[in-house]
Amino acid sequence: MASTSLSRSSSVSSTSSSSPSSSSPVSSSTLGMLMVQPVRARSLPSSGLVKMDPYCMVSLVRRTLQTPPAPKGHTCPDWSSMSSPMAFPVSTTVNNVTRQLYLQVMDSCKYKDDEVLGTTYMEFPKGLVSAPSTQDAPAFFDWVELKSLAGRYGGQVLVRLWFEPSAAAAAPVVSSAAFVLPTVSTPSTT
Repeated sequence: MASTSLSRSSSVSSTSSSSPSSSSPVSSSTLGMLMVQPVRARSLPSSGLVKMDPYCMVSLVRRTLQTPPAPKGHTCPDWSSMSSPMAFPVSTTVNNVTRQLYLQVMDSCKYKDDEVLGTTYMEFPKGLVSAPSTQDAPAFFDWVELKSLAGRYGGQVLVRLWFEPSAAAAAPVVSSAAFVLPTVSTPSTT
């Protein structure tokens, strides 16, 4: 939140060059993928006389993804039909920093830097990684309040979260210990 504006971003939704994409394989130290879908926003502060083209940026650790701008979405943009869910890898070394999503709603501007409309930090819901959830039955689906850079009310974003475990994390744990079966002798009949 140090800067009040960002320059217009390209049409690529990922602003992180070293992060894996959602289609890349999940590493063995990854529990799975946190799926985030900003659906819509409401009551965003107006940034001027012209209709706004808001978009939502979501950051987790060093990866930032964004929705496309909602043309003339103004104070109530809807991204539900415009964007697919965002995928963030969740490490096995989950700590307090990796349990926070940073959401930022911006106004896409043609002739000046994009303007911040509202921001918030969002904690992972309890049990997100351990409880099964899907896009149709998400672990979290609710409105999240935004604050302006001045600390005032900055609107709300409807966010859907769910967790997709990696194949290694979903597989049952099998012990590598060797089992010795007892020898059973049958009585001989002679």
